[in-house]
Amino acid sequence: MSEVVDGSRVDLRCSLRTRAGGVVPVSTAAPAVTQVLVETPLPWPSDLAGTDLHRAVADAAGPGARVHGVVPRPDRPAGEVAVVVHAAPPGPFTRYRRATAVASVSPSASGSSAARSASASASVDAIVEVVADLVAGLAARADVPERRDPAVDLLVCTHGSRDRCCGAFGSNLAAWAERSLDVDVWRASHLGGHRFAPTALHLPTGTTWAWLEPDDLDAVVHRTRPPAELIDRYRGSAGVGLPAAQVLEAEAFARVGWAWLETGRDVVVHDEPVPGREWDIEVAGAGRRWRATIVRTGSIDQPACGRPEAGPKTDPVWEVLGLTEDVLPEGVVREDGVREDGRPEDTLREDTG
Repeated sequence: MSEVVDGSRVDLRCSLRTRAGGVVPVSTAAPAVTQVLVETPLPWPSDLAGTDLHRAVADAAGPGARVHGVVPRPDRPAGEVAVVVHAAPPGPFTRYRRATAVASVSPSASGSSAARSASASASVDAIVEVVADLVAGLAARADVPERRDPAVDLLVCTHGSRDRCCGAFGSNLAAWAERSLDVDVWRASHLGGHRFAPTALHLPTGTTWAWLEPDDLDAVVHRTRPPAELIDRYRGSAGVGLPAAQVLEAEAFARVGWAWLETGRDVVVHDEPVPGREWDIEVAGAGRRWRATIVRTGSIDQPACGRPEAGPKTDPVWEVLGLTEDVLPEGVVREDGVREDGRPEDTLREDTG
């Protein structure tokens, strides 16, 4: 997909143009308290979130939920829909807790529009009931110690009707992952940020990634390379709501390594000296504490996929100032602040790019 602009042939795919434009993907992870995966047959509309099913599932999952359509397994029996829920327990974010079940739904009805509508409504009700039960069950077990090695769900955006970069680059990566990785790989609907295609969400850790090559994705799944080598692919943690806090969380992740994902991470916003542009933030985890002023110094226009002009949105340019690091003594009483506690419901924002 290219076009001649001012005498030169230009590739108009937004993913390639964004990467060439020097955008740093950190701070673009879409935060969620609850991640819900629902098998949803193709074809998908561009806005799957606007369908009756996905709106009903989001309502059932509660505030701060994000619903993902995933392509059904080829061997899924007719009349069954798999549902997977990942929910963040209260307190500092370590990882999501996982639960899964299968909903029994009405087969697709033929005949009158009323019959088809009744069948579809019954199927939505059945899926919503399963989602509500899974969310309630996870909430009831929030204080129960989890499995040490929870199952992994790897979501790769392949939502081609939303953006052609995800449809092409994401589908290629998903096909490789299905052949090569020993985790549950899902072809998923819009993860936010198609300009970062191929993009992926790793659950239960909540790490979100950009511009992944197969060897990058293998390193994320099997932790064979240090995060510092992958940090230019890191969009941020879905367990941290404020974009500026995602920037500082990434700094800590690069320094600590994979052990960072095995500890509760606590975020405190101490001050916002310049509202909407400058934040005094602290991130603590793995027995250490980092504090810095995170400043949004500018922005870069997001390209419009398939068109030479820029789109209406921009990506932020960040600067980390005055970064300090210290060791937290055991039992330390930390300063008061405006706490996020890894619970992003108060700072959710939708990345529809």
